[in-house]
Amino acid sequence: KSLKSCFFCAPFPLIATFIPLLRGGGITANAAGDFTMDGTTLTAYTGSASSVTIPEGVVTIASNAFKDKSMVTSITLPSTLTTIKNYAFRGSSVTKIELPSSVSSISSYAFDGCTSLTGIYSYNGSDYFSTYSGVLYTKGGTTLLRYPPARTGTSYSVLSQTTAVGNSAFDSCSNLKTVTLPEGLKAIRMYAFYKSTGLTSVNIPATCATIDEYAFTNCSSLATLHIKAQNPGTIGTDAFKNAPVATIHYD
Repeated sequence: KSLKSCFFCAPFPLIATFIPLLRGGGITANAAGDFTMDGTTLTAYTGSASSVTIPEGVVTIASNAFKDKSMVTSITLPSTLTTIKNYAFRGSSVTKIELPSSVSSISSYAFDGCTSLTGIYSYNGSDYFSTYSGVLYTKGGTTLLRYPPARTGTSYSVLSQTTAVGNSAFDSCSNLKTVTLPEGLKAIRMYAFYKSTGLTSVNIPATCATIDEYAFTNCSSLATLHIKAQNPGTIGTDAFKNAPVATIHYD
């Protein structure tokens, strides 16, 4: 399965001087020396702090920038950030992400592997994204982009105005047993509910014309599927692979 001015001012990758800071009894990474840069792109966090502040001037967080950094539980993003790439935080144990209003592009799998994530928040009037109780949507709520895997609660109702559940939106959300999808939903994208092992049943509204490949793959507790249409639309390859669906109801 498948951010504006820069104080580094370097035409090639740069690792600046490491200056760890003590704050509140724990080590906080604030200095440029904890980061490998390629121009304005952060390609790797190289420190060992639990709380990380990414420096102002960083525009993009690259894929796997926090690979194998399970000690990282807190990440503060700079006001210059515009782009977060796929798997940017995978390997970390970050619990909360606060998006600055400057962020305009978040790749589909940006938060994959963030199994400790309890909430994603955008406080400062983003033109591109909306968050509702820690759940990330496109502006206005038309596409659900990411439900945090460690969010508490066993049920969730997708916003009534939502027309698509995005790629990997509920990936590895093992706490959830039920998700209510709204009338008006048109598409469930690739890996939308991948490895949501607690999910037991799903009601697909009649308006949903597309269930992409692998949408419910490895939903190991999914036993019942309600499709509110006599002639459901496109169902992709292996949409329910390794999901023990024993009963399908066509309403």
